[in-house]
Amino acid sequence: MRNSYNEQELADQLQRDLLEGESWHIEFKAYDHMQLDAKADTWKGDLAHELAALASIGGKIYIGVNDDGTVKGIGGSHQTWQEKLFERA
Repeated sequence: MRNSYNEQELADQLQRDLLEGESWHIEFKAYDHMQLDAKADTWKGDLAHELAALASIGGKIYIGVNDDGTVKGIGGSHQTWQEKLFERA
């Protein structure tokens, strides 16, 4: 298994996964950095559950994508987002 991918390969894989939609190995999680603190407990529980489930079967979680496949992005500072996400996970 490769450890690095170029941007085009990642974009192509995202497009294929968006077309496939959520499944037993693909999960979309909407993310609103403006409401992270207000929803921290719910988000932490949801994310922990998804990570545990997908870790056992191998899968992907796309953060910043609505359940319908609409890409919203993560917004906010990348560093702040990453710190808060890993804190929640």
